[in-house]
Amino acid sequence: NQLGGMSRPPSDSGTLKDFDPVRETAAGPPAPVTQGSWRALFPDVSPDGQWLAFKTLSKPEDLFVSRVDGSGLRQLTDDAHRDRAPRWSPDGKRLAFHSNRSGAYQIWTIASDGSGLRQLTRLTWGPLVSHPAWSPDGARLAFFVEGRPPMIREIVRPWDERSLESLPLPESPNTSFLAYSWSSDGRRLAGHRESASGGDGISVYSFDSRQYQHFTDFGWLPRWLSDDRRLIFWRTAGIYLLDTRSGNVRQILYAAPNEVWGATPSPDDRRIYFGLGTKEADVWLMSPE
Repeated sequence: NQLGGMSRPPSDSGTLKDFDPVRETAAGPPAPVTQGSWRALFPDVSPDGQWLAFKTLSKPEDLFVSRVDGSGLRQLTDDAHRDRAPRWSPDGKRLAFHSNRSGAYQIWTIASDGSGLRQLTRLTWGPLVSHPAWSPDGARLAFFVEGRPPMIREIVRPWDERSLESLPLPESPNTSFLAYSWSSDGRRLAGHRESASGGDGISVYSFDSRQYQHFTDFGWLPRWLSDDRRLIFWRTAGIYLLDTRSGNVRQILYAAPNEVWGATPSPDDRRIYFGLGTKEADVWLMSPE
């Protein structure tokens, strides 16, 4: 007899975990929001806390919304293009995302019912424009441009590359900044650094000082809690909490051997939604005739 192993594709799902923002601890095991192996990743919670937006990793990459309990699933895009990183507008009516539907990756918006698809950026330089982040008043979007400083675009103005606001780059050489979350007062942008050497880490940019404050040497895509003091971020198999006043970092979830793909707190800070990639395999028994 011969034993053989056959690996299954990773099974990914939107997952939530109850969180106590006072004790800064997660309570109980994670609970799935979506079920199956269709790979629902990078969830974003609507401002009213009732809806989730997320993308699928399986080709084609499309955008979906559902209620936070997984019901009311609605597909927003259904085509051959890659649609990624959906983010709710502050009024809960639209989603910003990046997509290659114009040939190169650019920023787009779409209504929460799937109507009103609109291209917001038409940059002719830079191979990748990605990861939109709404300002608290919904008037501006920050976004990442590969190899360039972060950019900000005013939504109401007609498209013009010359009117874009460019933020400074971090002081470290060959390092870019992916801005991902505005503080509620609009004065700070949290994000992570990306360097040519592969290093990363959580940083916060201040519009008042026009400088960066660097906090960690690891982590991706941070999100502010409602106190504008603490940040939720993730990396590989863990979710972490950063206090920007003390600089303390606390791990609040460790999912190994599985992997986390995006993490976001609910508006009341009581839940954390995240994508979880689970690894599975079957063992088969084969008997020769």
